[in-house]
Amino acid sequence: MTSNSVILPSNGGTHFLSTLDSRDEAIALVDADINAARNIGIRVILDPDWDGSLHRIPAKFSKDSVQPLNENFKGSDSVSELVVARKDIEGDDGDSSQSGKVRNLHTRASNLPLQNRKYQLVKPYNDSVEKDCINILRRQLLE
Repeated sequence: MTSNSVILPSNGGTHFLSTLDSRDEAIALVDADINAARNIGIRVILDPDWDGSLHRIPAKFSKDSVQPLNENFKGSDSVSELVVARKDIEGDDGDSSQSGKVRNLHTRASNLPLQNRKYQLVKPYNDSVEKDCINILRRQLLE
């Protein structure tokens, strides 16, 4: 890439753009393979009770609520206590045919306790991340 390069977000690709933007630094572009390897490596050393380590939680849907699959989070007290009302999940239309199904709850990286976070299904989550990336790139282009 050159200094005149224009970055366009797309699914997949060779680079990863962080939405944790800092106006004091250049856009954080990272090789996607290196980013994936870093994420895998860091999972080994993270405390399972640190809520900040979680951004995707496989969960089982019931009629009115969603609970994490606790077998995926052995040793994590914060996950085992999490219950999310379906009405509070962005992208969940309350369809009763989803009861009993396992779907991923997505949330932004945060130090907030799991119970206090906003959860989204994959489509609205991906849309919001894409919107944030475009806003970061637009702001960088105008600076």
